[in-house]
Amino acid sequence: VCGEVSLLRAVIGGSVAFQGAKIGFEPRAGEETSTNGRLDLSDARIAGDVYCNPLGIDRPGYGFRTEVLGPVSLWGTAVGGDVVFDGIRTGREAQPAGSTALPGELNLRDADVVGDLYCNAVETRTAEQNFRAEIRGPVSLVGAKVDGQVQFMGARIGSAQPTAVGKAGPAMNLQSAEITGGLHCGPRGRLVTEVFGTVHTFAAKISCAAAWDRARIHGDLDMERTVINGPLLCAFDEERYKKRPDDPSRRAAGLFQVDGAMKLTAVEAQDVVIDGRLFGASGAKGGPARWLLRPVAGCLKAVGFLLGLCVGKRESRKQEDEARLRIDRARISKLRFVHAIPDRVHADGVALADLELPGKPFEYTELLKRTRPFRKSTYLALEELLLNKGLDAQARRVYVAMSNRDLVLGRNVLD
Repeated sequence: VCGEVSLLRAVIGGSVAFQGAKIGFEPRAGEETSTNGRLDLSDARIAGDVYCNPLGIDRPGYGFRTEVLGPVSLWGTAVGGDVVFDGIRTGREAQPAGSTALPGELNLRDADVVGDLYCNAVETRTAEQNFRAEIRGPVSLVGAKVDGQVQFMGARIGSAQPTAVGKAGPAMNLQSAEITGGLHCGPRGRLVTEVFGTVHTFAAKISCAAAWDRARIHGDLDMERTVINGPLLCAFDEERYKKRPDDPSRRAAGLFQVDGAMKLTAVEAQDVVIDGRLFGASGAKGGPARWLLRPVAGCLKAVGFLLGLCVGKRESRKQEDEARLRIDRARISKLRFVHAIPDRVHADGVALADLELPGKPFEYTELLKRTRPFRKSTYLALEELLLNKGLDAQARRVYVAMSNRDLVLGRNVLD
């Protein structure tokens, strides 16, 4: 289709299929003009499914993916089944200066989907034809309601060379969305989910789980005030691959990655798992050498403490801002850091029912001394947690660590 396809406010009693469709015209060699494409299903009422996935991919040399040289819009659309964007490509990768090309956004703002929403990479059994879902523009599910799952497995969202339009907002925006079946942004085969820009889920409500297994986010992960009635996974999904040891996604390379800040401010979640290596972290335990050098380290620590008492010490605003991980005012049933403890954490007012750190036995003061800014309430909350678990010795160490830090950060005793 050399142009736009519009089913604006259409009422359809069955399904809609654009499998393998090409919407818009890309100039060939020797041609200068191109035609923008657009697929507009806004405010439509569709009783069945919406298919925009590849056609004939299991037939060697025959597969066709759906390509739209512009935006795809389901703004306010009601779908009685699934919405399938597996392997789709929207927009253009390169936008020349002065180009009138439309961004390849995927817009499901205020949509109501009874089934699942899929936007995954597609890999054939023979691996001869693989189609990665490529959304060359922002993805919006603002105010959307999805009764099933939302999957962006192995998808590529946004552009590595964003235009001025692409900088206007988040690359992936789920503000106030309601997702009943969980949000899954893990790998599909060898391909990992990659987002070029900020992910924003402000005040979203997600049931079952929110998983970012080995996702790469080239921006911030901002989940402020998000409510997750299940686990939040920001690490390798070990539980999944224990159940599915032959899953090819297990071998996908890389770690969970966020280039900017990870903001879990006022989040409500159950089991939160975070790979601490992301945040310039250090391990809680260092093997036999750590224990051999422990007396020396203790002496140096004591000297540093006495010097701090003499000259005084203040944590700067810059140190507070450098904390890329923010869990302030979060309500978390169980917080687990795997592999390492983050170097800095903003944890003012966090409420935890349980805490698990790498290495056993856990040394809880290792996390507390990395919190920015220093708040007695953070220490006292963890002390109460440990007392409730019957770990009196650990609770005493937490209280002593709080007193020492409070004394060092206080007034200069020589004044």
